[in-house]
Amino acid sequence: MGQRRKKARIDPQLLEELHRAQASEEPVEAVLFLREGEEIRQLLKRVQKLAGVAPLEVTIFKNLNSFLVVASARFVEVLLEQPEIEAATKN
Repeated sequence: MGQRRKKARIDPQLLEELHRAQASEEPVEAVLFLREGEEIRQLLKRVQKLAGVAPLEVTIFKNLNSFLVVASARFVEVLLEQPEIEAATKN
């Protein structure tokens, strides 16, 4: 049987920010932490394709296996659904 991944831990403040951003169309800033061994750039390309929109800004913290993204609420929502995401918080 395949191993089931835990759902990402998401900061409630980030969820509130996403809700507000949907109405205002303001970009969302989030810091995301990946599960060990995951590739950030491939993940971002896949999410861009799924969401139909590119992030406005990405800063990768390679040694911390995490990154900052500034993007539409749609992009961040799709990103949070990906199995590579361990945790996410509002920047």
